[in-house]
Formats: sequence, C-alpha cells, structure tokens
Amino acid sequence: MFSRAVHLAPLPLRIGLGIIMVSHGQPKVFGASKEQFPNTVESLGVPAPDKLAHLVGYLELFGGLALIAGLLTRLIAFLFAGEFGFIILRVKWSKGLVQGYEFDLSLLAGFLSLVLLGGGAGSLDRVLGID
Repeated sequence: MFSRAVHLAPLPLRIGLGIIMVSHGQPKVFGASKEQFPNTVESLGVPAPDKLAHLVGYLELFGGLALIAGLLTRLIAFLFAGEFGFIILRVKWSKGLVQGYEFDLSLLAGFLSLVLLGGGAGSLDRVLGID
C-alpha cells in the first residue's frame, strides 16, 4: 500500500525543512538577528564574516522558500547540508549529541535525504523536468 506513495516522500521533508529554514532566515535578513548574526559568524573565525552572515541569512530565507516550492531541491538541500555539517563540527560538537547537535543532525539527515530523493511529486523541479 505505502510503496505506491513513495514518490510523495520528499514532500513533507521539503515543506517541514523549508518552514524551519525560512523561520531561521527571516530574522537574519529582516529582524533582530540582522545586526547580531554577523558578530556570531565573526566569533567562529571564518573569513569575510559579514558577507558570510548575509549569504547564510539569504540562503535560509530564500532557500527555505525554494524547498517548500520544490525548486532546485537537490542544490538547495546540498547547500543546507554543508551549512549544518559546518554548524555541527564547528559550533555544536563540543556540546555533545544531547543538548548539543541533535537537532542539527536531524536537519542534516533530512537535507541529505532530499539530495538523494530530489523534489519528488508536487515540486517545481518535477514540473520543469529537472528532478
């Protein structure tokens, strides 16, 4: 019975992960985090922290919207997987799994699943023939 619905598997992943990313990106682009987030990125010792902070904010906001629509799903999910791999290793690893990187690991697993699955049914990727 469920094997016939396997093509729908990416749909709840795309929508759920997209909503999470939009909710994290919106304050970085338009809200209170807009001023604070570059300082957080700078504290990680990465090059060009202001530019990277803006890039991450826009990726989270517009990449999240793209995931919801299923547009460029594999590419966007790959970029998010890189972001969360970085967050786990550079920011959260020392805190351990529980109360540390467990949520980020869940997101990473979801993004990697979308890299493998693509946009699936109901995605713009499928409509445009790029899935």
